[in-house]
Amino acid sequence: MSETESVLKKLIEKEYVAVLPREPGKRESRYMHLFGDEELSEMATANVAEHSSASSESAELQERVSALESEVAELKAEIQALKELFE
Repeated sequence: MSETESVLKKLIEKEYVAVLPREPGKRESRYMHLFGDEELSEMATANVAEHSSASSESAELQERVSALESEVAELKAEIQALKELFE
């Protein structure tokens, strides 16, 4: 992790900065300070909650994919074993 990302992570934890949703076609995340305008802070906080939810869904999806990959590998091994019995 770069030093910049480390500092941003600390600022996010202290609720000084919020991660904005990634724009389509953009590689980097955008950030917004939470100093000042209350309405902007509320919008950013809502975006952070949305981002956290999406991140959680992404982690859950990754777990499901991993489980399915393991199951496919097991099934392939069983099929190979059956093929060897009949050869």
